[in-house]
Amino acid sequence: MALHPPYPALDPGASGVYTPAVANWPDANQASRVRPLLSLGVVSGKESATMKLHELRDNPGATRRKKRIGRGPGSGMGKTGGRGIKGQKSRSGVAIKGYEGGQMPLYQRLPKRGFTKPNRKDYAIVNLGLIQKFVDAGKIDAGQPITEDVLVQSGLVRRKRDGIRVLAKGDVSAKLDLHVTGASQSAKDAVEKAGGALAVAVAQPAE
Repeated sequence: MALHPPYPALDPGASGVYTPAVANWPDANQASRVRPLLSLGVVSGKESATMKLHELRDNPGATRRKKRIGRGPGSGMGKTGGRGIKGQKSRSGVAIKGYEGGQMPLYQRLPKRGFTKPNRKDYAIVNLGLIQKFVDAGKIDAGQPITEDVLVQSGLVRRKRDGIRVLAKGDVSAKLDLHVTGASQSAKDAVEKAGGALAVAVAQPAE
């Protein structure tokens, strides 16, 4: 019985031997219509450096896996979860920071020095040199009284807090009329030497 395509052809010289058909190369016209495949990382027999998504990872040591306790004995942190067996530290709600076995702790043996004032004022610090720089840049008008609100609007100070205190760091040449909550004596002298005035008001509570 004769075989018809797509059945394979049999070689008439050797009965029952399969001989596959030889593929015909496309002609020149057909080859010009075939688009070449993109490079898959091989260029002239050498592997090129290509980035692969499945190879992206952090540098060694950059991350550390989270310790998951109480997830069975196979995890290595099952049963007691790293707390050991019995004892005070294996219980919950225990804080033994600074405990030295009953003897007087170090923080109690050392003497105390000074104190922290509970109602101290928190001032925003401004230097005269920075005020002069804002005046030169045109952000502050030296011809008008410079109040704390003007300093905030100019961007020199973010917020007033309990008030603005002026220090004498830097040089001032403009004739300034400053109205602030506090100032050092050297800052007052520097402003008055330049022909200006510095008035100190009563501290206002923080907003």
